[in-house]
Amino acid sequence: MRAKTARMRWASALGLVALLVAACGSSDDADSGAPESTGGAAASTTEAAGEPVRGGDLRVVHTANPSSLDPIGGGSGGDHVSLYPLFDRLVNFEPETLEPLPGLATSWDFPDPQTLVLQIQPGVTFHDGTPLDVEAVRFNLERARSGEGSRVKAEQTSVDSIEATGPLEVTLHLNRPDSALILIFADRTGMMVSPTAVAASGKDFSLNPVGSGPFKFLRWLPGDRLELTRYDGYWQEGKPYVDPLTMRYLTDAQTGNNALLADEADFKTGVQASDVDSLKANANLEVSLAPSLYTWMCYFNTAKAPFNDVAARQAFNRALDRESLDMGMLFGEGEPAWEIFPPGYWAYQPDSADAWPHDPTEAKDLLAGAGMAGAKVRGLILDAPGYARMGEIVQAQVKEAGFDMTLETMEVGAGSKAFFEEGAHDTLCAAWTGRPDPILAMSQVFSSKGYYTAGKTEPAGFEQLIAAASVSPDTAERAEAFAPMIAIIDEEARFAPLVHAPSINAMQANVKGFAPNLYGKPDVSFLWLEE
Repeated sequence: MRAKTARMRWASALGLVALLVAACGSSDDADSGAPESTGGAAASTTEAAGEPVRGGDLRVVHTANPSSLDPIGGGSGGDHVSLYPLFDRLVNFEPETLEPLPGLATSWDFPDPQTLVLQIQPGVTFHDGTPLDVEAVRFNLERARSGEGSRVKAEQTSVDSIEATGPLEVTLHLNRPDSALILIFADRTGMMVSPTAVAASGKDFSLNPVGSGPFKFLRWLPGDRLELTRYDGYWQEGKPYVDPLTMRYLTDAQTGNNALLADEADFKTGVQASDVDSLKANANLEVSLAPSLYTWMCYFNTAKAPFNDVAARQAFNRALDRESLDMGMLFGEGEPAWEIFPPGYWAYQPDSADAWPHDPTEAKDLLAGAGMAGAKVRGLILDAPGYARMGEIVQAQVKEAGFDMTLETMEVGAGSKAFFEEGAHDTLCAAWTGRPDPILAMSQVFSSKGYYTAGKTEPAGFEQLIAAASVSPDTAERAEAFAPMIAIIDEEARFAPLVHAPSINAMQANVKGFAPNLYGKPDVSFLWLEE
């Protein structure tokens, strides 16, 4: 009964999100110019909690040590919680719908389908005093699309050139229409870093990060903590509210819970579904549970055996019992996953539902028919909450189909590099934490140019389909354009989706201003502590 109730909650909440997107209109509104920004990053505060109060030390417990504090250099979706306080973005988004909102770009316009013009917020400076002017914006966008070590190069393949065309105006000349760029600039690519600091630190910029966000960097002790202090020159007057902000990295879920219960932490990200009831029982704590784009999945290295053979990929998917995975991993709080987008999200394709019904016998026959009975799979999971449990369940389920799967555990940053860059493993069972625009899932996970495409292979004609889904700014038209991509991914079993997970965060009762977002990556930049 609990699983069914949770599923109904999930569908209703995401259905509401879809309605909100429709009510707000498509990105046509953004294309004609957006209003002056009045909120913080991703509009992460809410006035419903009362008037913000300045002061107090905000102590955050986060489940994932950053893979990098250079926005374009990291490879983990868990990095964002650490990056948001340091780096403002060109574009923000409305939390519930991910509709684009102004950020460092006060407005944007497509005067023609292959030209994008950004207007830049005046009077902004980086933490080192460097002006955040049009040249700084141009530098950042060029660095993201072609700089050494950039992991987001695939996001600007539509950009031919970038130029400063006015005192506060940057113009991007495109080789094809690309409506996805707006929300691309709400993610890593849009996080602005100081050109002066990059020149001074070079490859060590991640150890000495300088942005224009509400907090300045003090020190980072990898695997332990990140210490930040309020940036008094922040361009949004009166913000941020707390000082300092300390983020501790605790990969053990119970250790993080204990910090909350002992009042040694104010806010905890990534609460496990198994801990929701016990934390809710504490009168001093509040638990936020909301739908998100967070999807547990197994990435395949399609360039090497066994997953260079579609039969092995299909057999692996057939071996999975997603209902049991939801109960075993998320205690019924999630949703079985058939594609990378959750039901109710505007890019979701209903035809993908139950694409691979659980059938271990058929899975075993597929393997045997391809001459791969007993196929050995070198699997990888990450050292983060929930991963061990997920890995054990997947390992046991695919064993029934004849896969001989081993599991290795690695630290998040090292594991991402080992799988996506070095290609030593056959599968990585991990989370896809989503992106503000759904085209990024297609380009980063399934395109040969994407960082998260292990083996760097893709279905024939896939790049053309990605381009087609980026032409129109209309949400309904774009949703239709995603259909053939999802169909190909299903047919070729390019990955193994497991379950869609809610975003769960817990906090002390006096922590105010938190608004969960559909992206599922909490922004703690503008929280305050009630007296």
